[in-house]
Amino acid sequence: MTVTRIREIRTLRGMTVRQLADHSGGSSALISQVKRGVTDPSLETMRRIAGALDTPMFSLFQDGDDGRTVARFVLSVTPPSY
Repeated sequence: MTVTRIREIRTLRGMTVRQLADHSGGSSALISQVKRGVTDPSLETMRRIAGALDTPMFSLFQDGDDGRTVARFVLSVTPPSY
């Protein structure tokens, strides 16, 4: 699961949630929400988190147990306002 991988890599790098937020340009509240599974991060947020963790983005989607790549995508469409 993505949340588990972020935590694993963050811990391996010796980073706190605050440090990850600072390095990724996000807020610690957002990182905490992602960590708890309260919100699904955008691909841009995942890109920033991966960059802050100095790891390829695809590695955030790998299952740590057997290396399978797993992903869940959420498509949000906002209709144009005229």
